[in-house]
Amino acid sequence: MWEEISFGPRNLGWSKQKIHETVEKWLAYFELGTVSHRPPHHLSGGEKRRVALAAAMAMEPQLLILDEPANDLDHRNRRRLITYLKALQTAIMVASHDLYFISEVTERCVLMDNGKIVADRPTKELVHDEDTLKNYEMEAIKM
Repeated sequence: MWEEISFGPRNLGWSKQKIHETVEKWLAYFELGTVSHRPPHHLSGGEKRRVALAAAMAMEPQLLILDEPANDLDHRNRRRLITYLKALQTAIMVASHDLYFISEVTERCVLMDNGKIVADRPTKELVHDEDTLKNYEMEAIKM
């Protein structure tokens, strides 16, 4: 796990001290300290997802792009992921069909159909717009 999270910073040529501090920071942030000794094949899906996020964040990105980040997560790991993402001080772009997830972690929502933008509005507005979403065979979140 240490190798995975330190991979990016090592390749960016960071000092050993900065790499160590960065890895420790993200292990703690994503609550991975208790499983950091386990080999990757002994981690749960949620733990693997958190390691991947820690590795991405260790490189101090200005923008974190996620594709269906909550897929295959149980309810506890899904809730953890939402909590972690909401607390990050990094811009996040999420591609997802999960309007509940989108409504919790984004402020703006762009709806695309066949590669074209068909709606671009505040998330809290768009996820409740039954007429617009029905046109694209999606279900709005009921208030």
